Order: sequence, then C-alpha cells, then structure tokens
Amino acid sequence: MATSTRTETPAGPAADSHFERIFDLSPIPTWEQDYSQVLPILDRLRGSGTTDLLAFLDTRRDVLQELIDAVVVRNANRAAIDTYAWDPAEHGGRISLTSAGSLECFSHQLDTVWRGEGQLNYEYSRDRDHPGPSQCSLHWTALEEDGAPDYEHVIVAIASMRNRDIRNDQLQRKAKKLELLNDINRDIASQLDVDIVLRTIVDGVKRILNSKWVELLVLDEGLSEVVARHTIGVADGDTTSAAELHDGIGGWVLRNQQPTISADAPTDPRNTGTARARAGEAGIGALVIAPLTINGITRGTLATGMNDGDDVFAQPDLELLSLMAAHASFAVSNAMAVQQIEGEIAARDRLAAAVSHELRTPLTSVNGLSTVLSEQWDSMTDTERRDLVEVIARESADATEMVEDLLSSARADLGEMTVLSQPLDLAAQATMVLDSLGDRHGNEIKFSGGPVTVAGDPIRVRQVLRNLVTNAIRHGGNEIRVESETTDTHGLIHVIDNGPGVAPNIAASLFTDFPKGRQEMQASVGLGLSVSKSLAEAMGGTLQYERRGNLTHFWLRLPQV
Repeated sequence: MATSTRTETPAGPAADSHFERIFDLSPIPTWEQDYSQVLPILDRLRGSGTTDLLAFLDTRRDVLQELIDAVVVRNANRAAIDTYAWDPAEHGGRISLTSAGSLECFSHQLDTVWRGEGQLNYEYSRDRDHPGPSQCSLHWTALEEDGAPDYEHVIVAIASMRNRDIRNDQLQRKAKKLELLNDINRDIASQLDVDIVLRTIVDGVKRILNSKWVELLVLDEGLSEVVARHTIGVADGDTTSAAELHDGIGGWVLRNQQPTISADAPTDPRNTGTARARAGEAGIGALVIAPLTINGITRGTLATGMNDGDDVFAQPDLELLSLMAAHASFAVSNAMAVQQIEGEIAARDRLAAAVSHELRTPLTSVNGLSTVLSEQWDSMTDTERRDLVEVIARESADATEMVEDLLSSARADLGEMTVLSQPLDLAAQATMVLDSLGDRHGNEIKFSGGPVTVAGDPIRVRQVLRNLVTNAIRHGGNEIRVESETTDTHGLIHVIDNGPGVAPNIAASLFTDFPKGRQEMQASVGLGLSVSKSLAEAMGGTLQYERRGNLTHFWLRLPQV
C-alpha cells in the first residue's frame, strides 16, 4: 500500500458518481490525440484516495481496461510488471488487465503518480524464497521528439525496482542449476557402470531440485518385479514394491507413458490401494514422476518428492526430471546391450571350446584308426578291417555333421541360409536318417507311421531329423521312437525318448546358440537344436519341445503339399 497516510474519499454511490463524472468528462480513447484533455482528469483525481479509485474501477472494468490500454510502458524492467500481460518488444508495449492483483497494483500506481509522489511500497509476493515488499519509483512523462514533448502518448516510466535484484538472484540460482546439470552430464558420459550412472542421476535430482527423497525403479519385462532400485532419502522399509507402484501415481505414469506432478500425493485420486495408504503413513507431500523408457518399452519410473507441508513442484521441475529420466533410460538400455553382447561373446567362447573338444574326439579316432589300418593291414582279417573302416566312417560322419551345423549357423547369422521347397516324404527321410545312424544307440530305434508328404528341402529335413535323433541318443533314455503324423494342413515327425528331459533352467533357451546351462547336459556342441529350428522356420515349419509325463517330446511340423 502507499507509503504516506491520507484521508480517503468515502466509497459508495457518491464516490461512484464522482468518478463517473471524471471519466465522462473526456472519453479516454481521445487521450492519444489530445493529451491536454487528460489534465482536468488528473486534477480531479489528485484529491481522491486509492481505496475509492479501486472500488470504482473494480465495478467499471471497461473503464479500467480503456485506461490501462491507453498507457504505454517504456524502459521497464520485466520483473516490475509480472502481474500484467506485457509485450517486451523494443522494451515497450501495452499493459492489459489479467487478475485482481493487477487491478490493485495498477490502482496504487495511479494514485501515487497522480499525487506527485515518486515512491510506492506495496506487498508483492515474488516467489517462495523472497517474501516481503517491493519498491517502485514511477512518474508520468511524455515522449519527446526534437526536444519538444509529444503528447500523443502518455508514458509510465519505472525508474527503479527492487525486483531487479530478485530477478538477478533467480538467474544466479538458475545458472547454478545448469552448472550442476552439466556436472552430472559429464559424470554420466564418463561412466560405463550403470549402477554408478544411476546413483549419479538420483543424487543429482535431489541436489538440483532440493527435494527430500528420490527413488528410481526398473521393472522386469513383465512389469511385475523390481529388478533395479536406486534411492536417496528413502528408508529401507519405505521403498516401493512393484504392486505399490502400479497402485499409485507411478502406475498412471507407466500406463500413460508421460511425466506428471502431484501437489499432494495422499489426496491425489490417481493414488489408490496400498500406494495411497503408504503415502499418508510416510508423510509424502508433493511429488513429480517421470517414466523410464528402455528399448522402446516403459518399464520404470524416476520419482522425487517433498515431505507433507513443504513446497510444491512446478513445470520446470517436471522438465528437468524428465531429462534426468531420459539419461537413466539411455544408461539402462546401454547396460542391457552391453550385457547381451557380453553374453553372446561368452556363448561364442563356450561354443569354440566345445567345437574344439568335440571335433578332436572323432578326428583323433579317425587319425588313430587310419594309422592302425595303414601299419597292420596285412596282418588283419577282413572282418577286423571292415570294423575299423565302419568306425572311421561313423566318426567322420559325426565330424561332418558338426561342421555342417556350424556352417548353417553362420549362414543364418548372416541371413544367407537358403532352402529348397519340393515334395518329399517325411517318413522316408526319417528312415534314411535312422539307417545312417546304424546301431549307435545300442538298442533298436522304433519307427511307426505311414507316408507323410510335405514341402521342404530333403537335405535340410534329414539334417534336422539327424540332430533330433542324435540329441535323443546322447541325452535321452534307453527307449527312443520316431513317429510320423498327418493333420489337415501339416505333416509332423516326432522324436520321443524316456530320458530325464531338459532341465527347467535350460528349456527357455533350448533353441538358442549354445544356451547357458547347456554344460549340465552331456558334451555337445550345442548348435544342433538352434540350427534345426532355423532350418524348420526357413522351410515354413516349426520345431517344438514339450515334456509330456515321463517322456521328452520333440516334433518337426512342415506344411503339406
């Protein structure tokens, strides 16, 4: 309010009539054409108080708007007129009424200027960190052109404003935030350890937003379990579970894939169930949450908040948290990519070791038996020679199969796998495979079923069936049978054994290249099933596994001709 004390003209009908006469004396729109008409109005207003002027203008907003529109602001500090809509072009523009606060402030300014006083003190809430009064120094003047007053425009000049210092302080605090953000970005860029990156982000959010707590959660692909968590200012017993996240505002963020601000978490309608109860018990007040999008899937949140009764968040806070959430999402995505690459490298290493081991066995056998034949040929009987030749042929066939699987796997990785499509009998192909394997199993492998005509590549079909039967011989039980079957659209060949089956930790990755955990099975390269699945799909079919009762069941399905 004004700094000096003066007698106010009583408000009411008489005052309204007084001001009506003043404003009716000279229509305001003519002021810009003839400044001299303003002088009688100013003279009449000098004897009136702010309260009366405010009361009148509050009922005659049309008059106030015309009055405000007629005033041009020049050389004004932007912070001095935050209560008005203002066009800052060329450091000038027109004031327009935007709120009740604008009305009161402008009325005080008019009262002070018209009384010829240069100083005005009034209560003005600038921001939460700087309460108290602001100080303005204002005066009426007119533009000058060639040294003479130009009365076409009435000017309000703001000579000084304490808010200028406040504005500078706000800029300094903003610069400090930017400096902290740059430090965080630099720390993130220099780190490959995802845990360190996420801890840096969580700590940075708390420092920049000056919040009480921060919690970063990453869920599994099914969004049912928390697989990574980083917090600061959160007690161990107060951490959020996946179920609580879905019940609360975080669940809304996950479903809508967008950040949000909550002014009061306990009363926010998006907080339900256990999340609402927990927010009240933990004394959580305002909070802001942003989603974590990892490899295109929203599967986590970054949240920060205040205690009940503390300050609330604003749009700039939401934008900053969203930026930090994007950093976290990128870090987690990179970490997952690195883990995948490391896993593939480890799988290749295991594959190389297995190939070396398994090729060494048949090649050693072929080499040794060939030497025996060469050195002892004349002293051996025909039966002995025949037996050794059969062993050499069988071991050579095993080595050839491994090499063929390796070549097929390489072609599949390069996208260069080619297959033929021609009519063939699945039952006949299975018989050929069983004949080529001979008595490797030690017991007879039983075959049942009739002819099944499908479209496929004969060589590739035999490769798949040989891998399935060999897998059953190596890892299955003492009973193996092969069965053919026909449906309305497909032909199937089943390979069944009574062995222990595939361990649960292997089943999920059974058809991948040398799956983790495969070492628990007997020695094998580990490519056979992966290659077989790729070949089946290349021929338009499928290869599947299932444990049915006490039997291990693999089957190849191909389309009928």
